[in-house]
Amino acid sequence: MNKQSILSPKTWIRFIFMLIYATALYFALFLVASISLLQFLFVLFTSKTNTELTDLNKHVMTFYTDTVSFLLYQTEVRPFPFKNASVSSESDLKLEENTNQKESLENVESKKLNKHIKEQDLFSEEKAPYEDDYVSYDNDFMERKDEKSDASKD
Repeated sequence: MNKQSILSPKTWIRFIFMLIYATALYFALFLVASISLLQFLFVLFTSKTNTELTDLNKHVMTFYTDTVSFLLYQTEVRPFPFKNASVSSESDLKLEENTNQKESLENVESKKLNKHIKEQDLFSEEKAPYEDDYVSYDNDFMERKDEKSDASKD
């Protein structure tokens, strides 16, 4: 045991905040159930979602994500109301970074594919030299025309 961390006020303050946020998360579950019921009723009677409830959903989801991250020691940043609303959460920043990396990779792969297509000239209108030599039956197999003609002679 680390005596210094046991006696540290910072550790105990975090524990108190963890209890408060765990309780808030428990009550927020009822808020989620209420919002989902209201949203269902709006869709049922108007065939549209309520935009104000949708905006509230975003805030509730952010609170959930931030709170769980704080409770599981994924971050030291305390959730609402202590968190600065203009600053994205760490998970949002990581998600955005991963998305940007994925888009960059897709762009590079797309460029390589386009270059390969141009090199191979796959979009040309000309038929392949062997294309007229085959007849397709039920898209299961191909048979050479000369084999077909030989079989029909027998």
